[in-house]
Amino acid sequence: MPFLLVNLDDPADCRRALEQLRMHAGREPGWGPGCGPGRRGGRGPGGGGRGPGPGPMAGLWNREPAGPPRGEQLRELPLGQKLRRIRQRGVWTHLLAIARQSEQPRSLQEWDEAIGLQPNKMRSLKAIMAKLERRFGLEFLIPANDAGTDAAGNPRYVMPARVRTVILRIADGPPAA
Repeated sequence: MPFLLVNLDDPADCRRALEQLRMHAGREPGWGPGCGPGRRGGRGPGGGGRGPGPGPMAGLWNREPAGPPRGEQLRELPLGQKLRRIRQRGVWTHLLAIARQSEQPRSLQEWDEAIGLQPNKMRSLKAIMAKLERRFGLEFLIPANDAGTDAAGNPRYVMPARVRTVILRIADGPPAA
């Protein structure tokens, strides 16, 4: 940390010290050991140290982020736009296969058989879908409380009708550019 020595009895020295402080006020990220007037950062002559000096990036550390965080932006999108973004991911083929099945509630094991997955792969797929559900603020499979459980006592799930309809509309529509 640099020190500024000032003779408080000398008005000219006090003025120079205030000018120095004003010049470097608000530029804390670029102010480091060995810095002086006209030098940036702490890596020898010319700077290149911690953060920008004067220039197009100066002062960015003190600014508020523009708009809501990215996750909140995704949650505010309409359902069609959310699903179009998800279409670019590998899970889309499985979501499409689930949407093309009948609306009959199934347990995860029954979904494995229905869409042709290896046994217990639907559990991994459900975990991947859960991450997307949290990020985008939607649900792909919801528990079907009135459908009961399967032979092993596992709950049954169904895809919400609105999500199913939009997935099928996107899949049957014109190809994305």
